[in-house]
Amino acid sequence: TQAAVCTHRLNALDGKPLYGAQLVAALYDLKIPALLVTQYSDIDKHMSIRKWKDKVPVVLHPREFESGTVQEYLEECAMELQGQPPVHRIPYRVLLRVHNVESVGEETAVDLEVGCWDHYQIVRIPLSLIPERMHADIWCGTWLYAHVNIKAEYQEDLYFRNFELTSEPEDGGDEILVYCEEVYSGEGELFASTTF
Repeated sequence: TQAAVCTHRLNALDGKPLYGAQLVAALYDLKIPALLVTQYSDIDKHMSIRKWKDKVPVVLHPREFESGTVQEYLEECAMELQGQPPVHRIPYRVLLRVHNVESVGEETAVDLEVGCWDHYQIVRIPLSLIPERMHADIWCGTWLYAHVNIKAEYQEDLYFRNFELTSEPEDGGDEILVYCEEVYSGEGELFASTTF
């Protein structure tokens, strides 16, 4: 297989939901470029797509799905798999603050403020993205580090990996502000994680 296009909401397997984002992520690990196409992105972007978003470079709405677009985005996926991701897909180690934890159906959602990104927006992720050994420590006010692609323009394009628990910044966040300025000026490679 040279490439694939997957829809997101697939039939259940043994009674468990099967998602195209999970399939795209598995293909990513096999170095096969794949696109996710779904009309449910506004509903699923926070939870079931976010679970695998670090390995789902492109999510398209069906109305964006045409031959020129498909070729362009498959090429973008292929470049990322070769270690050349676009700027908006490069992750940086940033500080997160938990604002809320709540049950959403059978899942638990965690609402976060993402350092070095848009602090006026709260971003929702599934608790299952965070290592299970940390779950008991995740509540409103918890501080974490994670690798996040903070140069993404839209919150649905953010992904999260490599979580670490930490304490509240003691310097009022001054060091973090300096780091954020360095990231956006192109000098902030100290904590960048560019392994793909």
